[in-house]
Amino acid sequence: PWTVVSTLLGQITGSAAVASTIVNLTGSIVISSLVTGALTFAISERYLERQTSIAGSYRSILGARVFWPLLGAMIVKTVVLVAPFLATIFAGVFLTAFLGGAAGASWAVIAFLSIVSMVPGIVLLAYLAARLALVEPAVVLEQSGASTAIARSWNLLRGSVAKAFWLLVLVMTVTLLVYLAIAGPTQIAITMKLAAKEEISRSLLAIHTVLTTLVQTLVAPWMSIAAILLYYDQRIRKEGFDLELLARELDKKTRAFQDRGATSLPQEQTPQDNNQ
Repeated sequence: PWTVVSTLLGQITGSAAVASTIVNLTGSIVISSLVTGALTFAISERYLERQTSIAGSYRSILGARVFWPLLGAMIVKTVVLVAPFLATIFAGVFLTAFLGGAAGASWAVIAFLSIVSMVPGIVLLAYLAARLALVEPAVVLEQSGASTAIARSWNLLRGSVAKAFWLLVLVMTVTLLVYLAIAGPTQIAITMKLAAKEEISRSLLAIHTVLTTLVQTLVAPWMSIAAILLYYDQRIRKEGFDLELLARELDKKTRAFQDRGATSLPQEQTPQDNNQ
């Protein structure tokens, strides 16, 4: 439904175009937060071998204690990722162009050096993206605020940045390949028509929109699945999460056993007790 709405908003021109763009962007952020949260909750429940449903997953996110912190965390995370990236690239390109111009370098040399100067910004973006990969699970599963979730992700992935980075690269690569396989032909057709300054038919746009939506629906869970598995992997390695679950389950069984009149678990009874 949101794809239909955003497509209609994107066709608005004239004085209302700015307002429609703002509405489209705001709606995309809200919808993205809602879907990411619901997926995170559902995947986590299945990982822990608990039953859940689509409606139940959305209900768990729509509560004020989860949705608004999640929305805020995703906005803060985006700012934390984009702001240093843009600042680093702008500073690199500006200094390269200024110093190159002052030194009398050719435009080709300046352009090449400007591209090279973008490398630190790209590296910084990749590092921050890997280090903040667990922000969403921290908010949804631990009901943390934005700042706490960012700190939580930062701490959980200390020493595991390379693992998180390559996991993100793998998921994005597979996602891109699936997109090219399904929606690539229509995307190429649209690009060729734009290059030739030909009119794009509504039927082609409609088919491309449908295919793109199908791809997004297919691949939407993948990044959330990767993030959830990485989240529990880090908790298992650093916090003994499986031991915590085992201890909780053992405690539950102990209380149930004692409710039936026993003073100890069967495995805690001595051979003498068993003979009696």
